Amino acid sequence: MDETVENRVGEGRVTDGIMPLVDGKLAGHDRGAHGVAVLETATNVLAFGLPGVGKSHGLCAVGHALVEAGRSVLCVPAYALVQELLGAKRDLDLLRALRKLDLFEVILLD
Repeated sequence: MDETVENRVGEGRVTDGIMPLVDGKLAGHDRGAHGVAVLETATNVLAFGLPGVGKSHGLCAVGHALVEAGRSVLCVPAYALVQELLGAKRDLDLLRALRKLDLFEVILLD
């Protein structure tokens, strides 16, 4: 990873529960191994908490790590995805919209 990107990522504040996953310190695996394990088992990951505690920041960090590992990732606000799918349904184009989503290995909803 580029040194400037590394510095910017290092400046962020990530909650303790997420940092080991992103930093690669969890169970001694490398950074991409966690994302691969989650992808292979099709595990849903949910983050709950009060506003401002770092859920979106952690989501972006996980997405960043997966992109670095060579995975295709779509990060989109949940309301935007719902609006897009409702519009596609209204226009009788829902199948095409779902196929577009199927191109991604990971969809991160914020």
